[in-house]
Amino acid sequence: LSLPWGQWLLAPLILTALSVIGLRRIGTRLWFGGFSRSGLTRSIRELIIFGLVSGLPALGAMIWLDRQGFNWPIPAIDDGRVFAWIIYQFLYVATTEELFFRGYILAALMKPTTTASIRDAGMWQALLTSSGLFALAHALVQGSLLGLFTFFPGVALGWLFIRTRSLPAVIVYHAAANVFYLCVVQTLN
Repeated sequence: LSLPWGQWLLAPLILTALSVIGLRRIGTRLWFGGFSRSGLTRSIRELIIFGLVSGLPALGAMIWLDRQGFNWPIPAIDDGRVFAWIIYQFLYVATTEELFFRGYILAALMKPTTTASIRDAGMWQALLTSSGLFALAHALVQGSLLGLFTFFPGVALGWLFIRTRSLPAVIVYHAAANVFYLCVVQTLN
């Protein structure tokens, strides 16, 4: 959070530009399912179920790791900056990362597959490849191999994207997961 505003905005702007340019070049449209009444209802239901199914084990794992003396890769944020950090998570981090990694990369990798089913082997290959790239980007940006652990949330986010066909649903889940992480780290510290 100590980065100057220019650096805070640079990475999201680059990811957004690459996504838009790439999507235009390959002719893939973004999936914005979830804005219709039925899509919104399904996305909300999936988000609640997915949040409970993934959130409770994640909380348990974080508590266990903390008791083992694990040093969290993101330092706790001063109370005066928490609101700014939450806004940053929703407007920049989750939005641009999901636009790029799910909206562009996963959608582009899925395009050659004939079905959009999670049972399709090509879908799994696309999901695992995009999650690997997501983890690699985090490791490079964070300058730590711990960033590779974002592979698992990447798989979860990709699965949610495939399941709901909703980029907004994945953006909300991603930002909420980051805020959940901050709350847990603040509580454990």
